[in-house]
Amino acid sequence: MLSLILVLGCTSSSDDGSGSADDTTTTTDSTAPVIAEVTAVTTPTNDTTPNYTFSSTEAGTITYGGSCSSNTTSATSGKNTITLVSLGEGTYLNCTIIVTDATGNVSSSLSMNSFVVDTTAPSVGGCEITTPTSDNTPECRFTSSEAGTLTLGACSSSTTTAVIGLNIITFNALSDGTYTNCLILVTDLAGNNGAYIIYFTVDTTAPTLSQVTAVTTPTNDNTSSYTFSSNEAGTISYGGSCSSSITTAVAGDNAIAFNELGEGTYSDCEISVTDSLGHTSDNLSVSSFTIDTIAPVIAQVTTVTTTTNDNTPSYTFSSTKAGTISYGGSCSSGNTSATADNNTITFNALADGAFSNCTIKVTDNASNQSNTLSVSSFTVDTTAPTLSQVTAVTT
Repeated sequence: MLSLILVLGCTSSSDDGSGSADDTTTTTDSTAPVIAEVTAVTTPTNDTTPNYTFSSTEAGTITYGGSCSSNTTSATSGKNTITLVSLGEGTYLNCTIIVTDATGNVSSSLSMNSFVVDTTAPSVGGCEITTPTSDNTPECRFTSSEAGTLTLGACSSSTTTAVIGLNIITFNALSDGTYTNCLILVTDLAGNNGAYIIYFTVDTTAPTLSQVTAVTTPTNDNTSSYTFSSNEAGTISYGGSCSSSITTAVAGDNAIAFNELGEGTYSDCEISVTDSLGHTSDNLSVSSFTIDTIAPVIAQVTTVTTTTNDNTPSYTFSSTKAGTISYGGSCSSGNTSATADNNTITFNALADGAFSNCTIKVTDNASNQSNTLSVSSFTVDTTAPTLSQVTAVTT
């Protein structure tokens, strides 16, 4: 653009009475400001009051045209940054600026760059991962209403962009555990963020079992109880000679009762737990135990001599099993252990008198109690006869 400065020389003369004349020259500016774009409005943008920078060769008053306006109305010579008044969503194609200098010269109209205001975040959703899953690199299928940059939180993937519509990504290897903050974030070109959080559990390991309470051994309970722990819930399987109607395990301690067992020693019983994903634990060997439901049988062998002057008399009985002796009636003894054979006991000191209520029982190690053996009646007499003269010998 050519600038034309027109200098009009106006000469006027006046006589001040001394014979001298005063000449005055006036200069007029007829050159319009020249304006140009320096920094365009970012497009697209989620800023509803974006900035725009232009340059002007002169200071002056700014006038806006089209769909844009600003509270800034004065331009300086050089760069001018203006902030547009709040704009709605949409595309802006018709925004213009002109600058009018102090003498009324008007610049050419500067068309601002076309730009888009976008404040709507992408709509993201649809990723449903089976939980729990044994896949530690699960696939996520999600939808997005806009294309953009993909960012993940708590989870990660080699995929970094999202498209409009269906997106299929594979997570990088995850550790076992529950994920409650796996974030899918799509950022569109305007900087708007759309987020979706996924909840799921990764489980690639089998349950771990351990014994808590062994079966009492020996025991006369043929439906014995056993307690084990599992770090996962699941289905119980039994092996060896043992079984149970209880087939569900919880995460924690599990008390089970074995189905009825016959007499004998059990050293091959096993338990395993399979979780919901099909992972089966190692077999837990139940500690060896013995079922004994047969009570000892006891019988008298040698009775207490009657009448006896021994107030700690001996007594012999037989037992088919070893065990603990208990006494009843008027008799007791320091002998409390029986063998599977003949057993001779010594009663504690007894007073003179007849004893007909003494009993003996034997309880074996499995708590089976024998029959009650009644000790045959006997009499203790430790008092010597007392003599007195009735009729003396005649002399």
